[in-house]
Amino acid sequence: MEHLLITGASGKLGREIAKVFPYAFTPSHEELDITDLLLVDDYLKRNKIESIIHCAALTSVRLCDEERDWAYWVNVEGTYNLLRPDIYFIYISTACVFPGKVEDGMYFEDDEPAPVNYYGFTKMEAERYVRLQGNSLIVRTNFAPRGKWPYSHAFIDRFGTYLYPDQIAKKLAEIYTYKPRGVIHICGDRVFSMYRFARLEDPSVKPTTLEEYQGPHLTRNMALGSLREGEVRFEY
Repeated sequence: MEHLLITGASGKLGREIAKVFPYAFTPSHEELDITDLLLVDDYLKRNKIESIIHCAALTSVRLCDEERDWAYWVNVEGTYNLLRPDIYFIYISTACVFPGKVEDGMYFEDDEPAPVNYYGFTKMEAERYVRLQGNSLIVRTNFAPRGKWPYSHAFIDRFGTYLYPDQIAKKLAEIYTYKPRGVIHICGDRVFSMYRFARLEDPSVKPTTLEEYQGPHLTRNMALGSLREGEVRFEY
């Protein structure tokens, strides 16, 4: 059995990915702090890791903006610490690397990143290191977990090709069988407003707009398309 490491396996997406790779190593933060290069090096060698699916990251737009040094250290330096030329590397990235202009329509794999907030910047910078490694795949996606929406409101004017974590995990397992390189978007086949998507599972969610929001700039258009068979038929 291949020695596969999944980082961030306690997160919303990482948990679902770990289910489709039940043989994988899924260390806690205490067992593997990705910002500690010596610890990372020892862990990879000791467990003879052959492939990595890297989900661990600071994903809060507000937190990344307020704690920029920490965000860079985790999202960029932490990613860099895991890269090895002899280890196949899948990096879980985000639609937030794009500018999110409504007039741009869908963003595809070859479109140029230009993030509008610091979270997106750190993910773009990490992508740059992953590309240089070569033996790697960047997976861009956007998702929200099933069940109760984590906030009382959701935006009617922020939208994307959202999927649930289990749908992404299933598609990723498919892709992993042939270990492609480069960039692929795992995305739904339809565009939802965040509000409409939230109400699929939580009818109590109330509508709000970006004009009512106060905080770091948010990526308004997170609609992804795929030229590399990464599209998933959305079935509720």
